[in-house]
Amino acid sequence: MIRRCPRSVTALLALTAGLAGCPTAPEDLGDDVLDRRVEIPDAPAASEGVQIVMDDFTVPPGSEVMWCQVAAWSPAEDVFINSFRGWQHEEGGHHLVALGAQVPFEPGYSFDCTNIESMQSLEPLVLPEPGDASYLPDGYAVRVRAGANVVIQSHYINYTAQELLVRDIVHLGFFQGADPIEASYLILNHGGLDLAPGQSSAEVTCQLPASDTPYNMVNLLGHMHEWGQAIDISHQPAGGDWEVIYDVPEWTPEFRDLPPTDIWPAEDPFVMNAGDRFRVRCDFDNGTADNIRFPSEMCTSVSLYYPSASNGLLICDEDGGTAD
Repeated sequence: MIRRCPRSVTALLALTAGLAGCPTAPEDLGDDVLDRRVEIPDAPAASEGVQIVMDDFTVPPGSEVMWCQVAAWSPAEDVFINSFRGWQHEEGGHHLVALGAQVPFEPGYSFDCTNIESMQSLEPLVLPEPGDASYLPDGYAVRVRAGANVVIQSHYINYTAQELLVRDIVHLGFFQGADPIEASYLILNHGGLDLAPGQSSAEVTCQLPASDTPYNMVNLLGHMHEWGQAIDISHQPAGGDWEVIYDVPEWTPEFRDLPPTDIWPAEDPFVMNAGDRFRVRCDFDNGTADNIRFPSEMCTSVSLYYPSASNGLLICDEDGGTAD
């Protein structure tokens, strides 16, 4: 089913998990540890944004790590975020995400967030961006409520035979100006993905809930990993036929971090209404001898829409079923 989240959420859904590493101090480094901490960039001006520097943590050889840290920064009043810039080492870095906590955490607290259970107290806000680009069009921003706990989640996949020591940095950019258009996200995710060896397919379908305003979509992307072969996303207006609106017939591993993205201009968005349905379908080729499960592989779509006032963040996470 689609899950409705209030606008007080402070991050984009963390859609992946793995085997967590642990914080470690530089003086604990041994010969088998590779120092992959990124250099700390200049912080933005206080009026322009905030810099969040994670503590060091390690990624064991041959493992996939998801690690969360509560930022020391919490806004004293509501702020609007319109950019998310993250710095990770290119060797193993998969993504950085800012999450909002539904329960209070002590600033600086770090914890293993590698399974679904650990994510129950966290809620998704702004997509991490490719380089200096922004997914949010001019004039759009996402609200972060006063006093919100902001949790930074870091995802690494260590393909080496040595332990990686990493330290990641995030810049959250403040909206400059008055009266931004509040945006939010519609996310479809196959949380029960379980791929047997060979070729297979999966899909998730959701129906948009009642809303006083249309869902004006301005971008849409799909997400899979290296076993993905093809992905398409379709829209069905209430009482109408299915129409494919996003189609990648030949998925490549490079798309994992920078997927093709459909973009509509803010003045001419793709308009959806309550009762409309969305579907993401994925084809896979598991060339291993074992089953591959979420989050090692994914079938996910993310779209940015406005206004967010009526429903906020919408998350559909079904085990392949249909949400009514």
